[in-house]
Amino acid sequence: QTIQFPAIADQSVGTSVPLNVTSTSGLPVTLSVSGPATFADGVLTLTGPGSVSIQATQGGDDYYLPAVPVTRAFNTAAPEVMELLGGRCRVRLAGESAWKDYAGGQSFSVPGNSSFDIEVTEAVDYVCHFG
Repeated sequence: QTIQFPAIADQSVGTSVPLNVTSTSGLPVTLSVSGPATFADGVLTLTGPGSVSIQATQGGDDYYLPAVPVTRAFNTAAPEVMELLGGRCRVRLAGESAWKDYAGGQSFSVPGNSSFDIEVTEAVDYVCHFG
């Protein structure tokens, strides 16, 4: 099975975005949201400036193996530095084609009014510094 999770375009603070995330098995998908947003009743609402990351998982059942998690990230209104305290991820900044690998103890900068994609390869703990 695979998770079907379309990319999300950059949004303005206060915007509400309905999310339709499914699995090819038809089993329910669980979404985890980090950043300045809330998620309820299938709708993501941006509550402040910064980056929002959403990870979709599906754990499988007696007939289907777990799906590979899918992560989507978007919307950075203010410049920020993402400081990784632990874990590993791959990041692609807006306008770049290459992914870069980061691990705990490293950081990366995101320009204001831009976006980035992130793929978590090992659970990540991080701190965002805005401004």
